[in-house]
Amino acid sequence: MAISLGITVLGLLARDRILAMFGAGPETMGYARQYITIILLGNVFQGIGFGLNNVIRAEGHARTAMFTMIVGATANALLDPLFIFVFGMGVAGAAVATVISMAITSTWVTAHFAGRGGGLRLRLANMRWERRIVAGIFSIGMAPFAMQLAGSVINALFNFQLIRHGGDLAVGAMGIINSVAMMIVFCVIAINMASQPVVGFNYGARQFKRVRRALKLAVVSATAVTTAGFLAVEIFPGPSSGSSTAATPGFGDRYPGHEDTPGRLSGGRVPGGQLQLLPGHRPGQDFHVPEPAAPGDRPHPAARHPAADSGHRRCLAGGAPGRPDGRGRDRGIDSQGDQKAG
Repeated sequence: MAISLGITVLGLLARDRILAMFGAGPETMGYARQYITIILLGNVFQGIGFGLNNVIRAEGHARTAMFTMIVGATANALLDPLFIFVFGMGVAGAAVATVISMAITSTWVTAHFAGRGGGLRLRLANMRWERRIVAGIFSIGMAPFAMQLAGSVINALFNFQLIRHGGDLAVGAMGIINSVAMMIVFCVIAINMASQPVVGFNYGARQFKRVRRALKLAVVSATAVTTAGFLAVEIFPGPSSGSSTAATPGFGDRYPGHEDTPGRLSGGRVPGGQLQLLPGHRPGQDFHVPEPAAPGDRPHPAARHPAADSGHRRCLAGGAPGRPDGRGRDRGIDSQGDQKAG
């Protein structure tokens, strides 16, 4: 708990610097600041929930530890749409839902140790500092900590280069890739965590044949999962990422020179029908448009989209859509080309 509180304090003090290091740009900094502030304030629940859940697993109560993860994930899945859409809180709502789900997880594991189901009891008399035990905990936990730290540094370097060369859209594309990859990686982590109590118990009992058998089964299962995930992504890349080039019809015609690299666009019209959590970019809303191709290369987008031409030209000229004098945005153009009140 003390470490969680320390992380909360340090995170709040260096919040903006950390966000910038991990790829938050000017357009996303406000949303990222809202999210991480709420998450850091509820960080103590994460430390209690996940920390004590590992103790439950080490006791041999693997099923209870599994239900802990199920309870937290289910609560988060149910609360996310409630706070994001019903309450209209957006990104902040997603953070609040996450903190509440972590609090539920913490309550679940605390009840396990407070009751009679666990082999250990949460008592103040048992919370004594013993250097030998603490040293053993650090020696065991330092290796996974180093792996997590290395992964965070790599992500920071990735995001820095993505912001530099592709902007926020490139960071968003990388986020989709990481989400797909994490679904596969988490399966491997689950196999790893499930095999640890089995290996540890049998190693302590000097049943080395069982240790080798458990290790072999874990390696084969993890390899099968990663191979199946690789084949699924390679064979069905669109459904795996939840996106398709068909979501933006006529992309190459509207934005010449970017037909094969839509993720590198610095701006454009947000495709209608796609869910946007950030209120700054709603479906059908206009924002910065890249420079058109030379007149002789390809028809100007106005030839295919005359209704949106007026708004685009005024944006490029420094004015607001629907106001050629640039004094304000009274009227805009929606995704069907009809005028709407601003």
